[in-house]
Amino acid sequence: EGRAAVTRAATDYRSQNFEYPREQAVQLKLLEHLDEEVIREAISNLSALLAVEPVLKRPVLEQRLKRLEDTAEDEATRASASELRRGLRN
Repeated sequence: EGRAAVTRAATDYRSQNFEYPREQAVQLKLLEHLDEEVIREAISNLSALLAVEPVLKRPVLEQRLKRLEDTAEDEATRASASELRRGLRN
């Protein structure tokens, strides 16, 4: 567990030419990645998933999105996290 471990595991997985599964649990984990491009991709995938299925771990998702809003370096990451978090409230 932890951001470094998630990043290492995800990088190893992708280096084997696999795509990350488009499942909420996987995408939720990818929000812990150190690469904000991977994080933005996960936010996009979660947005699409949540348009057609209920959120499974709302408190964890909200916590991770809030952290990204507050600490992400890239404005695009902060904005994407904020948009998804606002969408959870509706």
